[in-house]
Amino acid sequence: MARQRPNRKIRHRLPTPSTEAERTTEVDFAAVEEMKRRAETIVFSQAEPPEEGVASLAEEIRALPSETTAAQVVRQIGQSWGERAIPLLENLAVGRDKTIELESVRMLGTVRSAAAVRALNRITETASSKEVRKEARRSLFKLRSAGLDVDRILSEEKPEPERLEQRQPNIWRAAASTYDFEGDRVIVVAVEKPFGGIESAISVINETKGIVAFGVRDTNKRKWFREEIEPMDIPEKGKRVIEIPPDYAKHLLKVAYEKNKAAREEVPPTFRRLRPLLTTPEREYERAIVYEEISPLEIKWNPEFLEESPGLFRLPEFRHWRFETSKLVEFANELKELGEGIITLPPWVEKERKQGIQKRALEKLLTPEERERFKRQLEETAYILLHTERPKWARAALAAAISLEGADIAHLVANPFVLTLVNESMAYAIAEIESEYGEQAPGSELLVEPGELSRYIDAYSGIVRPS
Repeated sequence: MARQRPNRKIRHRLPTPSTEAERTTEVDFAAVEEMKRRAETIVFSQAEPPEEGVASLAEEIRALPSETTAAQVVRQIGQSWGERAIPLLENLAVGRDKTIELESVRMLGTVRSAAAVRALNRITETASSKEVRKEARRSLFKLRSAGLDVDRILSEEKPEPERLEQRQPNIWRAAASTYDFEGDRVIVVAVEKPFGGIESAISVINETKGIVAFGVRDTNKRKWFREEIEPMDIPEKGKRVIEIPPDYAKHLLKVAYEKNKAAREEVPPTFRRLRPLLTTPEREYERAIVYEEISPLEIKWNPEFLEESPGLFRLPEFRHWRFETSKLVEFANELKELGEGIITLPPWVEKERKQGIQKRALEKLLTPEERERFKRQLEETAYILLHTERPKWARAALAAAISLEGADIAHLVANPFVLTLVNESMAYAIAEIESEYGEQAPGSELLVEPGELSRYIDAYSGIVRPS
C-alpha cells in the first residue's frame, strides 16, 4: 500500500512592496463604505447632479485618509454606477493625485458609452500628467476593442453654436517655473483664440523688475504641454515647471506688471495686446497659493521644519540661491585674512570675529526689501516642491519664508536658513576671488558649485554654522 503524503498547506509569498507608501498605506474600508454611501446620496438624489456638487464630492474623495482608500472608492463607484459615474470620474481624472487620476481613467475605460469616450478624449488633451494621458489613450483603445465606434463618436462631437462676435480670448492652462540666480522665472499661459486654436504666451518675470521678456507663438492643445512645458522641465538641473491654476497665473502677471508701472519700466510691446486678459484675475490673492494647501499654523507648531531648512541647499532648485559676489567682497576678504593670519588666535576669539563678520554681512545684505524678495521666492518654490512630490522640503521652504516675516537682525543671526544662505554665498565668493588670482578653489574647476560647499566651508573658511 502506497504511503500517502501528509497534507501541506501551500504558502504563497506576498510580493514585497516597491515603495514606502505601499508598505505603510492600507485601505480603510470603513471610510470607503461611508464615502460611497454619501456619494450615492448626492448623485442619485436627482436626475442630474449640479456641476458644483460633483466638484465638491470629488474634493471629499481626494481628502480621504490615503490615496489607496480614495482609489478604492473610485473603483467601487466605477464598477457599480455605470454612466452615472462619468462626470465624477472625469473630475477626479484631472486632479492632483496621480493614483486617483489613473484609477479614474481606468474606470472610465470600463463604461461602454459615448459619454465615456468623449470624457476620455478630453482627458488626453487636458491632463497635465503624461502617464494619465497615456492611460486615457489606453482606455479609449479598450472601448474601441469592446465594439464602440470611437472615431465616429468623436467626429460627431461639435461645439455648441456661438455668435462669433461674442467670443473672447480665454486662458486654457498655465504653468510656472522655478527661479534662476537673477530671480527670474517663466510663466507660460495657453490662450484660446476667439476663432479656434491656441497661442502660447511666455513671460519672463523678475521679482524686482517685473516683466522683462515676453513672446507669443501658435500651437495647439495636443502639443502645448509636450512642446512648451516638458522641454523646460529638467529636474537634475533644478529647472522645474509645473502647472498652476490659470487665475493664479493672472495674479502673478498682474503683480509683475504693477512692478513695471511702479518703476516706470516699459513692458515688451508684444505683451500689450494680451495685457487685459493676462493681468485680470477673478479674485484677489492676499498671500501665495501654497498657503491654500499648507497651513501656516502647521509650520509654526512644528519648529523642526525650520531646523531642516539648511538641507534645501542640497536640492537642485536651490543650487543658485546666493548673494552676488560683488556685495560680499569686503566680508570674504576679512574671512580670508582671518584664516591666513600670522598670529594664531584663541578659538573663542576667532569664532567671535567670524560671527561678527556674519552679523555685519546680514545687516548689509538682508534689507527689508531683500527679505521680502526671498520670502516670496521661498513661498513660490514651496508650491513647486509640494507639487513635485517633496512635501517635507515644501514645508521646510515655507518655514524659512515665514521666519523672514518681520524678523530683526537678532533673529536673523540665529536663523538656520539665513546662516546657511550667507555661508554658501561667502564660500562661493571666496572661491571666485581666488579664481580671479589664478588660484584653484578646492572642490571646483573654476568656481565652487553652490549646494556642494559644505566640505569647503568647514575646511577652508571656517564660517560658524547654526547649531
